[in-house]
Amino acid sequence: MNLIVTGISKGLGLIATETMLKNGFTVYGISRSKTEELNQLIIQYPDTLKWLQYDLINTENLKQVIFKDWIGLNTPIHGFVNNAALAYASDYSLLEPIYRRHGLVWSHPGLMAASLDHAMWFHRPTRVDEWLLYVQDSPNARGARGLSLGKIFNRRGELVATVAQEGLVRIPKQDLPNH
Repeated sequence: MNLIVTGISKGLGLIATETMLKNGFTVYGISRSKTEELNQLIIQYPDTLKWLQYDLINTENLKQVIFKDWIGLNTPIHGFVNNAALAYASDYSLLEPIYRRHGLVWSHPGLMAASLDHAMWFHRPTRVDEWLLYVQDSPNARGARGLSLGKIFNRRGELVATVAQEGLVRIPKQDLPNH
């Protein structure tokens, strides 16, 4: 079975690639750089790991480079594991529920916000080029801090990932109540 995995040089992409290779998959891996860990996998799995150095931000000729020049049109792809893209997208709006709990909007003048930590659990493979539902909530926000939780579902209603983030939210002193 053939899979495409993005961001394979480190983190989740590297771990996913190694796991899939150990389970007999052929992995077409894409990353901006080649780390020592990735190089070891390329040496260890020369027939089942096909690596391409490519920055996915450059979308101008993406389909040509990946599907025609690199993989070949006769290779069936059974999955596209784009965990890096999903993780990146999951972080984009996750502080918003914390803002709402504090009675704020992201465009509040002088708002300062920072992610203190971000955790993500992947429950099943998914594709970020298909419609996903991202449900977010903040069960607790108090004293300039808050917790946001997110659940990402595919079109079939299956939970594909869960996200948690603690955030820091500060507004200008003159906007504080009783100031």
